[in-house]
Formats: sequence, structure tokens, C-alpha cells
Amino acid sequence: MMAIDETRSFVEGDEILALFGREEVSSGERGAAPLNTSLVVDDVLDAKGASLTRTKVGDVFVAEAARDDDVVFGGEPSGAWIQILQRQMLARNP
Repeated sequence: MMAIDETRSFVEGDEILALFGREEVSSGERGAAPLNTSLVVDDVLDAKGASLTRTKVGDVFVAEAARDDDVVFGGEPSGAWIQILQRQMLARNP
């Protein structure tokens, strides 16, 4: 995914991933992203009481980490995103 801001400047993939993560996590939960992800994602999740698990580079490794119960999203700065919908839906409708 690519995005531009209100000044028509390119938004880096790490920043988009941080925004996505900010909306997905709650305190005590985790996200997953590869080693080449900027610390901006960690900073955003830390502010919400959440954390980031680092994986090898490649969406298959991020997807593997996202199988853990407390991981609620995964992604790569390149634009590959994983949102854990089924667990979220089950938690809301037991």
C-alpha cells in the first residue's frame, strides 16, 4: 500500500504500519513485523501498552508469528498486512 498525506508527501510504509497497529492493538497484546521495520512501530505500540514481535523478513514469517494467540496483527513496511479477524470476532461473540 502507498499513501500520501495532506501535503501530498509520500508516507513511509513503516508509518502506515504503525497507524494500522495503533488501531488494532490493546494493552497486553502484540503485533508482528520483520526485523527491517522501523522503531516507530514499537514506539506506537508501547504507547498503548502493547509490544511488537520481530520476525525474519518475509510475510510468511510474519504470518507464522501471527498464529500466536496474543498477536492481533502483523505486517511488513512493504504493505503486506495481516489482521486477525476470526479471533477478534470470537472474542466479541463467545
